[in-house]
Amino acid sequence: MDKYKLRRRLDQEPSLPRFMERGLDQADLVTMAAPKPYFIGSSLLDFFPIEGTRETYVEVRRFYSMMGAEDNIEIYVAPKPHGFWHDTREKLLRFLCKHLNVDFIENKK
Repeated sequence: MDKYKLRRRLDQEPSLPRFMERGLDQADLVTMAAPKPYFIGSSLLDFFPIEGTRETYVEVRRFYSMMGAEDNIEIYVAPKPHGFWHDTREKLLRFLCKHLNVDFIENKK
């Protein structure tokens, strides 16, 4: 299966209307945010194949690097099924705190 067909199959659900038929993909959507901070959270055991997420991250990171903003793009893949798990939420909060210049305060139970 060629790269375009694979991406089309993997990325149709989380797309804007007519986005894919115009030859665009998730990487195009994410690069529109560059060089602003962008966090990609995913799950390894999701029903969406992880390959599309990983390919998107590699492509977008290259673009961010060209802009000197490679610290502004981050990915975290939880070793779990689909969901917004505690570890993913914590990684996202740490990312946001870093880019908003605020301290991350651990929740000590």
